[in-house]
Amino acid sequence: LAADPKDTVTAAAQKLADGGNYTWKQTVDAGEGGFGGGVTQGKTAAGLTWTQSPGFAFGGGDAPPPTERLYQGTNSATKNADGIWQTAAEIAAAADANGGGGGFGGGRGGRFGRGALQLPTTTITNLVAGVKDLKDDNGALVGDLTEDAAKANIFPGGRGRGRGPGGGGPGGGGPPEPTDAKGSVKIWIKDGALVKYELKNSGHMS
Repeated sequence: LAADPKDTVTAAAQKLADGGNYTWKQTVDAGEGGFGGGVTQGKTAAGLTWTQSPGFAFGGGDAPPPTERLYQGTNSATKNADGIWQTAAEIAAAADANGGGGGFGGGRGGRFGRGALQLPTTTITNLVAGVKDLKDDNGALVGDLTEDAAKANIFPGGRGRGRGPGGGGPGGGGPPEPTDAKGSVKIWIKDGALVKYELKNSGHMS
């Protein structure tokens, strides 16, 4: 009997992870004016992971240089604008000292650079769990996401807990509930190891 395609993907991701080291490139097309677009590069080896992600200009203007970051477990260090490496705790302390207690990159509410990085092999394993079923399409495995999985991938960083009715939107602490959420994945495997995947996701918000 043929193996379950989901098990095949999980095994392919595990084979890549078991190899001990690999590099990757992630390209995000967030649409016109979308947040989080651009190209991120990464390399993991010997328990260390390096990433370079595109800078984002809040409020418009020229984007800052790419951000370089090193991870080891739940510890991380980020190269600042002066080329000096700082831990997440040092970034938070500097932000607090400058009155920036929250937001991106530092402060008590800052989340960038905190915690362990989710590697692509873990991302695809979690993603496949939310696929209805996978089918072969000219050598690639393709499938549609469930509605719940599609909603979750509209906000891959998490929706957060709202403070008001409904948990989002006006009076709440998170974004409004997405509607008409749809998603699909396409996965390429070579010699039993994961080599590429593509996620398409869409939805609407009031």
